[in-house]
Amino acid sequence: MEPETSYPQDNKKGVMDEVTGTPLLEMKSLNGEMSINNPNLKSKKSMVISPLIRAVRRGLRMTEKYLNEQKDVEKLKITDTDITGRNIFHLSVQREELLEFVLETFEKHDHLIQALHSEDVNGYTPAHIAVLHNERKSIHMLAGVDKNIYTIRSTKTGQTLIHCAVESCNSYIVQDILEARPDALYDKDNDGKPPQHYAAALEECFLLEFLLSQGADIFETDKNDSTPLHMAADADSLSNVKLLVLDEEDLLRTEDNEGRTGLHIACMNGCRNIVSFLLKNGADPLVKMEGGLNCLEVAVMNKQDDVVEELLLSDHWKDLITEWKGGPKKCFAYLVNKMPDNAKILLDRCVVKSDDKPQSLDYQITYDFFLLEPTGSKPPMFDGLQAIIDNNDEQCLTHKLCKKYFSVKWREKGCYLYLTNLFIYLCFHVLFNVYVALVRGAIARRKLDAENTAPSNVTMVTSSNYVKPAARPDEAGPIVATAVIVTVTLFNILKEFLQMHTQRWRYFKQFSNLFEWTLYVCVLYFMFPVRKTKTERQFGAASLAVCISWFNLIWFLRRIPDIGTYILTLQKVFKTLVKMLLLIVLFCMAFASTFYLLFAEQRRFENYPISVLSTFVSMLGDFSYDDLFVEVGYYKDFYNFKIVMFIVFVLLMVVVVNNVLIGLAVGDTEYVISMAKVQRLRQHMKFIMEVESSLFSKLPCFKREKGTTHTEHPNHKKSWADNLNRLLAGEMNTFYNEDDEGDDEGGDDVLTQEKIEEMVQTRLENYHKKMMQELKDFHSDMVEKLGEMVN
Repeated sequence: MEPETSYPQDNKKGVMDEVTGTPLLEMKSLNGEMSINNPNLKSKKSMVISPLIRAVRRGLRMTEKYLNEQKDVEKLKITDTDITGRNIFHLSVQREELLEFVLETFEKHDHLIQALHSEDVNGYTPAHIAVLHNERKSIHMLAGVDKNIYTIRSTKTGQTLIHCAVESCNSYIVQDILEARPDALYDKDNDGKPPQHYAAALEECFLLEFLLSQGADIFETDKNDSTPLHMAADADSLSNVKLLVLDEEDLLRTEDNEGRTGLHIACMNGCRNIVSFLLKNGADPLVKMEGGLNCLEVAVMNKQDDVVEELLLSDHWKDLITEWKGGPKKCFAYLVNKMPDNAKILLDRCVVKSDDKPQSLDYQITYDFFLLEPTGSKPPMFDGLQAIIDNNDEQCLTHKLCKKYFSVKWREKGCYLYLTNLFIYLCFHVLFNVYVALVRGAIARRKLDAENTAPSNVTMVTSSNYVKPAARPDEAGPIVATAVIVTVTLFNILKEFLQMHTQRWRYFKQFSNLFEWTLYVCVLYFMFPVRKTKTERQFGAASLAVCISWFNLIWFLRRIPDIGTYILTLQKVFKTLVKMLLLIVLFCMAFASTFYLLFAEQRRFENYPISVLSTFVSMLGDFSYDDLFVEVGYYKDFYNFKIVMFIVFVLLMVVVVNNVLIGLAVGDTEYVISMAKVQRLRQHMKFIMEVESSLFSKLPCFKREKGTTHTEHPNHKKSWADNLNRLLAGEMNTFYNEDDEGDDEGGDDVLTQEKIEEMVQTRLENYHKKMMQELKDFHSDMVEKLGEMVN
């Protein structure tokens, strides 16, 4: 049994830790001695701290005092460990004087070598601890006691001292180790990593450069086939990446066991600077790792926005998105959903301006629409455009590429289809309205016989008060009009079926289609059968059809820029009104119930439904104030109460509710005007998608030449055919003028500066020519005069 000393236990200078018996103030200097989360730590109850360990923890004086009190030092157990598995040598390597004293004291101890080779819970020997803490002198002292100290390998991690020295970034210790044992350069840990892998993961490159100069293999791999370049890219060490790549370019093509190059690793970890450097030095971003992912897909899947931007700005951007799973359109749609800023960069790359001066006749702008074109599926899918609509991405929607795409598509197909539909609908609208007005008097006017109330006794009533029809429905002119109206209606119904086939379920989600079907059904119900007269129900259907027909005409005009803004405003205000409709109805019903009880004898409030309608109309100012509220009426006791209710109604419904509706309408108007450009773009985008998806776009006259690019020469003089095209297409094209302005945005300043430079250059050239001409003339004069003098 070891003799106990009472000094360490009786020390009252600091609060003692229950487990280790160490003052808490001194535990700060143990540098990670405790590892609370380590599962290998022993239980508090089963672990007894050796008095020798407690003394060593307290420094040199306490250790000397404790050892001087011991009769036989050789019998002390120097292999005992604390809760972290460290013995007295682990604890003393960070204090050189203490280590020197301990080594001298136990120099002849039988278990000295065993203690020096003992590992803590992390697999580190005292020599490993000394290296990790850059204790160079302690290493020399340990090497003086144990010559094999440089060959010690951790059984847990497989690290030798050189691994720890490189990891701690101490070039002097690394140099000492290599001088004592040159073969340490080829040591590998349990993961197969040599020292150069550890050096490649450091921020600075001097240690890796030193190891390579000593003969380390730059192509050495670990168990995962990772080279030093993989390690440097994974650690975001740009300096080491530069050192390796500039030394051996073949490293750019090395792959690990998952098929990843150094560029894949950098893209995965978001190391933009490394990605930029590797791309500039010949790294191939099209190489695919396991799973078929290229560098762009790796960066996108790991949400590395900066790396995605760098790849899209590289020369390989088009090849990268082309090899995306699903094609470039799927890639663009994904970027719109997840990385809208990078989607805008992708659109920017699709607009190429020539190197000529902007005012030169050769200056041209090339637009590549391959990201926006529909797929070859049936029906065609607009992945990119649909993603822009779903995400309401304003920066992509207003991009010059998208606006130019809409402009080109509008001129190719949209304009002609729109004008054709508008012309056909105008013919139907005008003809139907004229027809209804002409045959309005041919209504079957009926009057029940006062003597016989049977519904079968119906007689035609003639009176001068009735409107006389300008034409009978069974006459030749109306019959021809009927044939035309029915033909156009059936054509529109066929068109609706085609839209239904093309749009599938999306067709039933559009309220405009419901109104069109209501219109066509009412028209057919009114037109048939063809008789001398029309019934009241037929004219009721006609009145509904006429109203919807005018609404549809207004809806057609939304393509015109200014009118479209006003229509959007009305649409927004109407939606706001619908949202408030429930609240307004509840207010109306509250006052309608009250007024019904107070004025049931009046015709305006004779029943509850009429009372609700009269109350709603009263919100607009039609109160009948004199008849209802000024006169006492039938019940004198109600007079004061109805005056109070009238005041409350005026304040609440007429003043408050109406002003709220006006305020909302003004707010909606300001919002629509501010967002008019974006909203029109959205509508135009949907229209282009519908046009491209329709069967009419497959007609031979609408077939476009193969190719997705469009080239413009802004400075070329427009021919009369171009001007005519601009007149027919550009007038209703919401974005033609805006697009031209957008292309030249900021161009005025550039052109002005360049014009000034050209003017200066031209004047200098003119002055130079004049001076040269004057010199020639002067030379000629001098030659002539010299000739005369000689003669």
